[in-house]
Amino acid sequence: MNHFNYNSWNLGLKRTFHNKPYMGYINKCDQKFGLQQETICLPIINKFFKFNLLRPSGEFNHFDFFDIDRNTYVELKSRNYFSTSFNDYEIGHWKIHKAIHHLKNGARVYIVNNFIDKMVYYELTLENIQKLDYRMGGTKKWGIDEIEKYYYIPRKDCKVLLSKDLFKYL
Repeated sequence: MNHFNYNSWNLGLKRTFHNKPYMGYINKCDQKFGLQQETICLPIINKFFKFNLLRPSGEFNHFDFFDIDRNTYVELKSRNYFSTSFNDYEIGHWKIHKAIHHLKNGARVYIVNNFIDKMVYYELTLENIQKLDYRMGGTKKWGIDEIEKYYYIPRKDCKVLLSKDLFKYL
């Protein structure tokens, strides 16, 4: 059985999955950006859905937030590009596999994508997961081949959670 090598999940250390480098090296700037966006977005998501989302303990978790009373999990993907940059949004197969586990146990699972111009969400269900495109994707951005199969959520199927006023930055 293949497992993530959690012992090497420290900053700057190579991680492995299936005995090959996994997600390259943790980029400190990207990690900082992600954690900052979690702090900014958490109250917005809570207000929109009327959730009481919390962060799980530990540095790395399957989902960024959970609401134990509502049996709900939320994954936040913050991106430094516009929501219209791609026709669909990539989500790792390990997130989908864990989502299926939660869904089978009666939970609700949301993917929230935070872009420059807006925040959108997609509620995963056992039915719509079967319709998601599953194809090769990824990056070689970190100097390590992270090209593998990902699930893709169609942009047209996402709902707007928040439109951002970009003119206030002019």
